[in-house]
Amino acid sequence: MLRVATLLCAAALSWYAQPAQAQAVTQETLLNAYYDLWHELGRQPTSEEVESQTPYSADRYLEDWDNWDAVRQALVDHLYQRALFAALQQDTDTATEFYQKILEIDPDHPEANSAYGIDLDEAAGRRAEFTVEKAGSPAMSSFMTFLSLRAQGDGQGARDYFMLAQSQKAQHVASETAKLKERYDNAVALYEGGSYTEAIEQFRLLMETRPNQIGYDEIYRPNADAIRQYLEDAMAKNVAARASRIVSISDNSKFSVWITGNWMAQMGEMGLQGTHLRYVPTGEFNQLALGRVPLPGDMKLAPNSYLGGDLGVSFRVTDFLWAGAAWSQLVLTPYAELSMGSLEGSHKLPEGSISAISVFVEPSTMISNTMRVYAQAGVGRYSIDLPDASLGASGAGSLPRLSSHNSASIGGFLGGGCNLWFLATESGLLGVRLDAKYHLTRGTDGSTDRTVTLGGVRLGAGITFSM
Repeated sequence: MLRVATLLCAAALSWYAQPAQAQAVTQETLLNAYYDLWHELGRQPTSEEVESQTPYSADRYLEDWDNWDAVRQALVDHLYQRALFAALQQDTDTATEFYQKILEIDPDHPEANSAYGIDLDEAAGRRAEFTVEKAGSPAMSSFMTFLSLRAQGDGQGARDYFMLAQSQKAQHVASETAKLKERYDNAVALYEGGSYTEAIEQFRLLMETRPNQIGYDEIYRPNADAIRQYLEDAMAKNVAARASRIVSISDNSKFSVWITGNWMAQMGEMGLQGTHLRYVPTGEFNQLALGRVPLPGDMKLAPNSYLGGDLGVSFRVTDFLWAGAAWSQLVLTPYAELSMGSLEGSHKLPEGSISAISVFVEPSTMISNTMRVYAQAGVGRYSIDLPDASLGASGAGSLPRLSSHNSASIGGFLGGGCNLWFLATESGLLGVRLDAKYHLTRGTDGSTDRTVTLGGVRLGAGITFSM
């Protein structure tokens, strides 16, 4: 009974071990057994010979390869890789042995023929094949050593280094071709994954592949039409995706901030205008204690153009209506124009300014994938600050002096513009803001009873951010 139990256990172990053993058989093991049989027969074995003279069935080979020609090619490739590895390790004898095995299987194999039966003079004539671009720096260095040893008459050393140069070149070519293939595969994966910006960059790099570049014939040329089509499609889809992101963010944004530079064009009599102007006589007139008297003639603040700026914020109230507040610098350092007999000219008022703090409403809508247009109407507190200033030429007997003006008044503006979005980020939208507004206000200084009127069109351009 004990013997029967032992036999049953052994049988069970054998039964469970068979799949594990079969599973442990690698392609390298199969190819080595196939070569041994080929070498023994001196020709390619038949299915029956493989079945009867190797540890593995013919079906086992055909599971990994479609047919016996594929097995033969796999064997050649396997042996060649072993030869290259040995040559890179500078193990010339092992490399030679594998090259011999390759020629036994494939007598016309070009690399094996070139490495095994080296004609030194012919090899020296292949210098153009071993440049840095075509073979890599290590292969070029080994080839230069081969030339040096050949010149010294060291035939065996020259052969060894030529074999090394060939192996290094093959490794370099394989590596560069794999990199180009990886770039192509990565570009396609980025495209299919919807990362069009990154895909465009990769496809453009592929388009720069030159005909003399490694991998051109193997990777680029067969896929050139596909690369161009992928690039065109990716650019079109990138534009569409960008536009869609802008529209989506714009539709959902709640807050906007902008800063613009503005050009103010005062419009004739609608410009700054002074009334009840007074001057303080100087020089001899002071001794007469004439005090402050009305200034005869025409006097107004010059209707010139001024540069200023706006800083504003707005909040979405409804789908199309926004509201907000802004600070505006309307006029800096204006000029006063005087016309009184022979005394006339335009005189700078240093430190003079007109500014405003305002609130507004802003109906707006998107009219394209990247442009939002808006109208704007608002009211604000306008501060007009003009300093004392001497008027006239320094050679005049007495210089009229414009007294200072300080007023705060309520004014308004009406206008509109557009936002041109050019960048959509995770935080929001960045764009260019263009606007035009007509401002009107009138301020009276209580101490001088002088009134100044401001009216004109302001054109602005700047940056806006919405989130």
